[in-house]
Amino acid sequence: MLSESVWWAALGWALQGPVEMLLRSNIYFSKQLNIPVKDWDSCDGGWGGTITYERTWHWVHNDPVHNMTEARNQTSREVISLRGDPNGVTGWNGKSHGTFAANFDGKYLGVNRWPANRFSGACTLTAEESTPAAGGGETGVQISSQGDSKYLIGPTSVTFPGTDTWRRTSSGDCKGKALPNTSSPLSYAMAFPGVTVQEDPNQPGVLSGSASLPGNMPGEARTATWNLTQCPGRR
Repeated sequence: MLSESVWWAALGWALQGPVEMLLRSNIYFSKQLNIPVKDWDSCDGGWGGTITYERTWHWVHNDPVHNMTEARNQTSREVISLRGDPNGVTGWNGKSHGTFAANFDGKYLGVNRWPANRFSGACTLTAEESTPAAGGGETGVQISSQGDSKYLIGPTSVTFPGTDTWRRTSSGDCKGKALPNTSSPLSYAMAFPGVTVQEDPNQPGVLSGSASLPGNMPGEARTATWNLTQCPGRR
């Protein structure tokens, strides 16, 4: 009969490698969308206003070969408040400065079930992970002319602190010493691709609208909402 510590070591090896990779590489490559714009917002030199990014991800995987079921749920939101750049160069291109506030909540559940056999009874091992993160600070967003009254907003990337906590339980015929629960700090990176938007010819210097952004994984949804203006004197 295998000890519980052996079962936990196998489960921890199977789960923590992919999970660490997902947590440490949650940055996406830039893509572009052409979106119509509307409405007005204020600014103070350069571009001013707000940009909001949101992301959700729901993922479930069943592995009958290893008797394992995994599920992951993630939500994140970032709000960027730009104050512009009064000292920036004239023209449409440049980086506007401001602040960001972001939060992330991640949940993971992994369950291994072994049926009874002639050597041992049935055994179930469960691993749960929680990864909350939140923070804010200074940031900047590049807003660049693409020609034909189109402008590229971003891409953006920010990093903020969080905590990675694991809780492990067992039931059935799992003998031996269980691996301990763990909790450790992490640095969470959140990134979103650039968005190419179309200026309203009736509202020069205004970029406002929303769009769905491309995702990299099944079950993932991302959106961006922006409401920006450029001071007339900086055009």
